[in-house]
Amino acid sequence: MNIFSFFFIGFLSFVVISCSPSQEIPAQEVQTVSSEHEQSRFHVPEQPLRIITLIPSATELVFALGSGENVVARSQFSDFPAEVSELPSVGSGLALDVETILTHRPTLLIGSQIQTDLAEIEVLRQSGIEVLLLPDQSSADVQHAIITLGNRLDQEALAETINQRLLVGIQSIIQAAQNETPISTLVATGIDPIFAAGPESFIGELLPLIKSENVLTEGEWVQMDEESLITSAPEVIIVIGEESSENAWARFETVPAVINERICYVDPNLAGRPGPRLHEGLREIYRCIHP
Repeated sequence: MNIFSFFFIGFLSFVVISCSPSQEIPAQEVQTVSSEHEQSRFHVPEQPLRIITLIPSATELVFALGSGENVVARSQFSDFPAEVSELPSVGSGLALDVETILTHRPTLLIGSQIQTDLAEIEVLRQSGIEVLLLPDQSSADVQHAIITLGNRLDQEALAETINQRLLVGIQSIIQAAQNETPISTLVATGIDPIFAAGPESFIGELLPLIKSENVLTEGEWVQMDEESLITSAPEVIIVIGEESSENAWARFETVPAVINERICYVDPNLAGRPGPRLHEGLREIYRCIHP
């Protein structure tokens, strides 16, 4: 399991009720006869949807798809939109609190495919709860996740709209970069230790499209030692996270990005989440590379 995906997913994640949540009552038409001359029809509604999101990007996507009112709890680091802070937390992506989740009587859990092998996920499934784990390892995965969840929430048209906005946003950044000179770049989530985006990550795959040469040549999220960083000699270092109060990178005094003060901090909630605002995160990265 790739724990670094949860940073982006940032960072990356029961009391069993008597009627199993997965046994949804289908809408059905029941006929009753009140008199010899009169009959009426009524509908037994489907079980109300009670959603718990297990990663921040899933939380954002559910709200973007207009189903925020159905969210009863969220993952620890979910903070967008602002109103989710009022919802109870059920733990982080890698440390889910099963007991707390069950107390909220969810009918649908939404998370990442990276969580597939978690023991907690299996327990929740065995409890009869529907679990939807979305792909999120590439920009194509993000688009697929939007459509998949849109279908599940009966918001197909809105999902298409969100996808188009995402694609147009990414394309506009790629177009703006066409005349730029490629610059060697390191995208890191931190410095102690250094975890960096490889070309197989959802960020790394987009870097070449905005005229950025990733100093890493393989992998998704890679732990680098100090010697590797010095040898790779990035011209720009992009840090997905808050700026440190002290210059932790100063010790790499021979690295071009440090010499030329080309260390840029970007919002982890944008650049670190494979969700509907991915294009906004890419725009921040682009501005760091080509100011």
